[in-house]
Amino acid sequence: PFKTAASCGIDRRDYGPDDESLDPELSEDASFITRVSLPDETGKETRNVVYAGVADGVGSWREYGVDPREFSHTLMRECGNILREAACKAGKRMEKGDEKFRRTIAPAEVMAQAYERVKADNVIGSSTACVAMFDGLRHQLHFSNLGDSGIIVLRHIDSTIAGTLKRDKTKPRVERHSDLRIAFVSQQQLRAFNHPFQLGWTGEEIVGEDTSFKSAAESCTTSIHIRRVDIII
Repeated sequence: PFKTAASCGIDRRDYGPDDESLDPELSEDASFITRVSLPDETGKETRNVVYAGVADGVGSWREYGVDPREFSHTLMRECGNILREAACKAGKRMEKGDEKFRRTIAPAEVMAQAYERVKADNVIGSSTACVAMFDGLRHQLHFSNLGDSGIIVLRHIDSTIAGTLKRDKTKPRVERHSDLRIAFVSQQQLRAFNHPFQLGWTGEEIVGEDTSFKSAAESCTTSIHIRRVDIII
């Protein structure tokens, strides 16, 4: 939290600035959110789909002279670019090789394509990542999570059957906070404590079971039902 463009401190006793930074550009965290029109399963009609994602860059890359922001920020930027390109191609006459754009793209595939672009640009670093797609037609949230990023869904308990707990029934439910409960928490993927799985690039491929670098195909992928006024974190 204590950062400038020149240095970073974990706390006030560590090296770095004394003031807490509020500039998101100095953070290793990155995100994107975009609404695109993509063909449905039939390929005959398009519908609006919302995609969002977060990535947490690994700060220890600073020890090697690498800016940990570059990888996470580039990864999320490319996720948005891929979806906008897909929406643009979906609205045009399909050419050979564009078949993959004529459908809704799974979150893991968005993550995988963005990761390949990051490697192609030779951006050194690593980050955890979570990419989600909200299907408003079916009220479902589809997501792929790699590492210890993730999703939490908060849901309002029905105040009429909440038992003896005291709840403010006069406020509209969307404005109440006293009746929220955790409805879902996504699974973390850790190699060890504080050592999550991550997408990463060192300039060359690293293979083997001992590395924490993983592919988008190894992300935890699932779908959950979303109710009206649920809060997705």
